[in-house]
Amino acid sequence: MLREKLKQEIDKLSEEQLIKLSDFFAIIKLQSEENQQDNDLKQKISNEERAEEFQQWTMKLPKDINTPSLSDEAFSRENVYSY
Repeated sequence: MLREKLKQEIDKLSEEQLIKLSDFFAIIKLQSEENQQDNDLKQKISNEERAEEFQQWTMKLPKDINTPSLSDEAFSRENVYSY
């Protein structure tokens, strides 16, 4: 029933609207494929391997002691939720 209703609505669209709809479908398809790839990867590696990869990634982050960090006040619950 929904499929038929959508077909009827699509038949009413202009060429420009159809192009936009086609682009939208392409985006949805790409997102679906990316999600499937992410799920496949998550199933292939164990939690320990994932943790190890994360730790290796964090080791690549800059460790410049001159880089300002956020103060304790910036992390306080009141300041986080006050906006």
